[in-house]
Amino acid sequence: MHCARCNGFVVPEQTSDPHGATERFEAVRCLNCGNIEDAMILANRNHPIRRLSSKVPRLPVAGCSLDR
Repeated sequence: MHCARCNGFVVPEQTSDPHGATERFEAVRCLNCGNIEDAMILANRNHPIRRLSSKVPRLPVAGCSLDR
């Protein structure tokens, strides 16, 4: 198998949730760049992103002026 990011060699790996869950899951890791992919990452890449409507007002950032 080859890495989608750098075309390097990937190996299977068992890893745990970085947020502290004890559940382990299967993933593949690139030996060249360290890219990790699992079923959830691939599913999220294939899911279209919902964008916010342009009609939603945005709050100003402190220290920035919105006047032109």
